[in-house]
Amino acid sequence: MTHRPAGQTSTLALAALALALFAPACTPEDEGADPIIVPVVIEPPAEQPEEPEAPEEPEEPEQPEEPEEPEEPEEPEEPEEPARDCAVENHFTAPAYERLREEDDAVRYLSFSSLDSPTRALILEFPRDRGVPTPGVYDLAEFDLNTCEACLFAIEGLNLQSGDRIGTLLPTGGTLEILEVGAIGETFVAELRGVTFEQVEITPTGFGDRVDVTQVEGGVGLCAAEVRIEQTVRPRPAVVGETVHDFQLQNCETEEFVSAHEMTASTPLLWIVGSAGWCTACRAYLPGVFDLMAEVPHEQARLIVVLGENGAYGEPDLRYCRRYASHYGLDDASLFYIDHDGFASFGTMFGHLNVYTDANGAFGLPWNALLTGETGEVTYSYSDRSGQPESLVDFLQEAGLPVD
Repeated sequence: MTHRPAGQTSTLALAALALALFAPACTPEDEGADPIIVPVVIEPPAEQPEEPEAPEEPEEPEQPEEPEEPEEPEEPEEPEEPARDCAVENHFTAPAYERLREEDDAVRYLSFSSLDSPTRALILEFPRDRGVPTPGVYDLAEFDLNTCEACLFAIEGLNLQSGDRIGTLLPTGGTLEILEVGAIGETFVAELRGVTFEQVEITPTGFGDRVDVTQVEGGVGLCAAEVRIEQTVRPRPAVVGETVHDFQLQNCETEEFVSAHEMTASTPLLWIVGSAGWCTACRAYLPGVFDLMAEVPHEQARLIVVLGENGAYGEPDLRYCRRYASHYGLDDASLFYIDHDGFASFGTMFGHLNVYTDANGAFGLPWNALLTGETGEVTYSYSDRSGQPESLVDFLQEAGLPVD
């Protein structure tokens, strides 16, 4: 069985040294003497050469200024993030996938911004032990995870395969207004207005289901200025022995969507086999099933094969489904149906029938289930690994099929 279960250039001031140079004065020539009169020649005192002026003391060159120590450059300030305005910003526009479903513990709405990881998720749930959702306005500034009747979450950076995330966020302001609360198959309508989300750490207290919530400093923040939730309420998946709400699957041959209730109404026993293109155990199992059912009329029992994934673990299309049917030597693909909601394989069928996964959330292929009853009163009679006392063979023999 196949199982399918992150320089300073310092400036030098150089002083110019000026030297004043003076030449000494010269002595005049002697005059000639007369023969008769001998004049007394009074020699003028020799003109003393002027003392040369002492050269000016050269100015001491100015000492170059010590270069100033360069100032340490100031660390650039981190630019402040602009404040979020959750009256106009919206991080939850046009989800790629959304659903609202009754589950065992809550009525739960889920949406993803993208089907590729990482994605952003928005979750609104109404815990069953705190009452049923009622129309009205809920003030999210007073949100308390331990007492909320309408519990709102956001998850940022979610890896759809591993479950890893950047963080979980809770509302700190804004309003949630529930406009319509529909029953199963009806429409649920609610609106978020001006909702602020902040990242938190959630830790158990050890006292029942109570938790401690601590805001993460510098954590992620998101806005939901205006978000409208409008979804058909899906039922909780039925367990064996319960009535099954109707659902539709697309036939690979006719391309029409066919009601499970209509198929069950035409036969006492509807045998469903879940398969996938990559499932080698299915390839070994299905030929025997086709051989067994080849001569069984619909008035006795009816078989359908539900294809959840192609050979690459992706969403199968009609062309792939027809090729898959041809591998078994069938003339057409009328026994085959596609079930993939764009996000999850078997999203429709397992939304209506409990698949009985193991503790790790894994289930095996091929997967067998039986539906019995009439339109509007269809019962989930058998499922693999449900733990019920009756086996698949027991039911098939009871319907008169030639099985050992």
